[in-house]
Amino acid sequence: MDTWTIIFLIMIFIGSAGGVLFSVKQLFKAESNKTEIINTLKSENKLLKNNLAELKSDYDTLQNDLEKRDKIVNEQQNKIQIQNDEMKILNNKINEKSEFIQKTLFGDGYAYIELSDLAQKGAAVNILFAIQNNFEFPIYNFTASIHDFDIIYDSITELNSEKTLSFSNLAKARLLEIKLPEINPEFKETLGNKPVDYNKTKRYYIKLNQRNGNYWERILFKIIDKKLYFGIQVLEGNKIIHEHYNIPPENKKELLTELNKITLSKIVLSD
Repeated sequence: MDTWTIIFLIMIFIGSAGGVLFSVKQLFKAESNKTEIINTLKSENKLLKNNLAELKSDYDTLQNDLEKRDKIVNEQQNKIQIQNDEMKILNNKINEKSEFIQKTLFGDGYAYIELSDLAQKGAAVNILFAIQNNFEFPIYNFTASIHDFDIIYDSITELNSEKTLSFSNLAKARLLEIKLPEINPEFKETLGNKPVDYNKTKRYYIKLNQRNGNYWERILFKIIDKKLYFGIQVLEGNKIIHEHYNIPPENKKELLTELNKITLSKIVLSD
């Protein structure tokens, strides 16, 4: 083996030994890095656990604060609800008192003209009118004007396609006028009487005024087979608020048709 070959072999051996030493060095370095990584991870894990513990403590504190706040809010809401309920009760009492005072001062409901009696008198039937208050409070400043609607109807004239009635003719048709300062509850008083012939239908238009409102009434008497039947309606505007009929069912439609004709709603009153 020549000198150069021996030199080359020595260099190869030295290189191999260096590689082995380098590998061993890298192995120790890797092991050191591994240990360092593990220690770092342990440290970070410990720090994370501490942070989580702090977060949990903060969360528990916040949760307790929220529970305390919710408790205070609920208590305040309960107090407010109790106050609202007490105010509702108080308002109801005030409204009841106010309504009672209102009804006591101005009256409640309405008085109207009813029939007190129907008595045969020769060839006619004698009608007894009556004022009636069926409500639990007094009625004040009551005025009723009973008009013969047949006289009103005969006095209506037509002018410029309008049906007109003079106040003077309305006054001529007035049969009775009643004025009472106060009508007590369950009050009933008989008024004057008017005869109705057996051979005709009789119609009445009645104005009802009182402190708490204005009403009107219509009464119709109809003779069927020599028997007297009647229908009574009390109205507020166009709304029927009281009605009373004494007629067989088979004749009621006919009576209502004639009763509905008793109105001044489409008639112009003039001087």
